[in-house]
Amino acid sequence: HPDGIQALFPSNQLSLSKSGFIEPLTPPMRDHMICENRHHIMHLDYLVHDFEAMCRKLKPWSKRILIDMGASLEFHGSNQPIVNLLNQYEKFGFVFDHIYGFEITQIPPKRVYEMLPEKLIPIYHWINLGVSDEDGHKLNPLHSVLKTFDEDDFIVVKLDIDTAWLE
Repeated sequence: HPDGIQALFPSNQLSLSKSGFIEPLTPPMRDHMICENRHHIMHLDYLVHDFEAMCRKLKPWSKRILIDMGASLEFHGSNQPIVNLLNQYEKFGFVFDHIYGFEITQIPPKRVYEMLPEKLIPIYHWINLGVSDEDGHKLNPLHSVLKTFDEDDFIVVKLDIDTAWLE
C-alpha cells in the first residue's frame, strides 16, 4: 500500500513494537473464516507481518531463530502449519538458521525428521521435553535458548503448548 501498512488498518488494530507492526494478540488467534468453514482453522492468512520493518532491523551478522513451544507434527500430515509459516517468512527473505522444537509428547526423533522437509533437517533441534516457566531453568527457552543470541538476532516464538497456566 502506498501509505504503508497502517493504511490497511484504519481502526488501529495493529500493535507497534520495536520490530514493526504485529497483528493484535487477542482471541481467537485463527483465521476469521473458521466461522464459515472449519477447514480454515490452520490457515495462516490472518497473520500480519511487517516484513519491511523487520528486514531493516537485520544486520549482516544477524541470526534468524524460531523457538517452537508445542512442536508436535503429529496432527497435520503433510500440511504442517509450522512449515507453512517458515515458507511465508522465506518468501520475504527470512531463512532461519536455527529452529528449536520443544514438545512434551514423546515422539520418536526418526518420525519427527521424516515429517520435516529435507531443507530443515540441518537447522532443526528436536527437544522432546516440555518447557518450564521457571526463571533461569534450562528448559525455559526464554532463558536457555535466548541467552545464546543477542539483540541483533531475529527471534520468532511460536507458543502452542495447550497448557493454559503455562502459556
